[in-house]
Amino acid sequence: MIEVDIRKTLGTFTLNARFGAAAGKVTALFGRSGAGKTTAIDCIAGLARPDGGRVVINGTTVFDHDGRVNRPVEARRVGYVFQEARLFPHMPVADNLTYGRRQTDGPPVIGFDAAVDLLDLRRLLRRMPATLSGGERQRVAIGRALLSNPAVLLMDEPVSALDGHRRQEVLNFVADLKAALSIPILFVSHRLEDILKIADDVVLMNAGQVVDHAPLMKITHHTVFQRALGIEEASAVLAARVAAHAPDDGLTVLAIDGGQLRVPLLATPPGTEVHVRVRAVDVALARRAPLESSFLNILPGRVERVFEVDTGAIEVRLTLGAENTLWARVNQRAWRDLGLTAGASVFAIMEKITVEPGGRS
Repeated sequence: MIEVDIRKTLGTFTLNARFGAAAGKVTALFGRSGAGKTTAIDCIAGLARPDGGRVVINGTTVFDHDGRVNRPVEARRVGYVFQEARLFPHMPVADNLTYGRRQTDGPPVIGFDAAVDLLDLRRLLRRMPATLSGGERQRVAIGRALLSNPAVLLMDEPVSALDGHRRQEVLNFVADLKAALSIPILFVSHRLEDILKIADDVVLMNAGQVVDHAPLMKITHHTVFQRALGIEEASAVLAARVAAHAPDDGLTVLAIDGGQLRVPLLATPPGTEVHVRVRAVDVALARRAPLESSFLNILPGRVERVFEVDTGAIEVRLTLGAENTLWARVNQRAWRDLGLTAGASVFAIMEKITVEPGGRS
């Protein structure tokens, strides 16, 4: 367990962050660039000194401004994975992995062979960093951090510099880490795709402040979360379960609170939990159910709240069933003509749905 309650001012920017992270979970620090995410984990690691507050890792106070405690980086038992791998170019992979090993009391978080196998590094041990792909370098950097025997693993946008395939490769390994280790993992990101893949909880940050801290599926309801995603990427995330496959139609049926969705056929067994992402720009609204339509996913909902955004468009937050929130973006004319006020009953027409592995609450 890690407990953070810190304040730090840098010029005109002030960080005021209070949150916790549990062992065996991935807690994402999410927000726009400049929200204070990296500053927060630098303060946890000891790379930056807060102006006030406390940081406690596994019951050990590593920073306490009032108590005049400020343990050095090497005494905090923190593993840090940066945006770039930062490997030693003159050392083979094996030596990079063992460079940061610490001699500490108690069993290591993970042994050398276990880390090598978990991260699929066996065939790379004699290679030099210059011969590795970006994804391979990041896996080595993760292994080096784990072999330092950390009490917490900090990851600062570790896949931001990677292309799509290598990004997914590294995220898969991070997801495996959570299952294999019993330490908190703090993962900094500004990409929804990344946190959908691995996060359990989300610390939502904006302009140096922690706006909310909640399980992934609850945080996506927040308007600040939607603003962080941006105009085109603002999305709802729904918890779903694979209910059935209809191979003759090329479709899979997903069960959600509030109804069913149909998506292109998935190679996923029935009963599997997944995340469904629906972008606001891919949702149209109607006051009556279309009688004949090529759209497969039309569900009844209720307008919860209406927001006017910077572009002059209208953002509509809907409730589906008892638990789910859906977002739609419409123009001013549609808003007036449909009478989209709070409480209005509508039908949400979802033009495009993206399915991600998941099922975390």
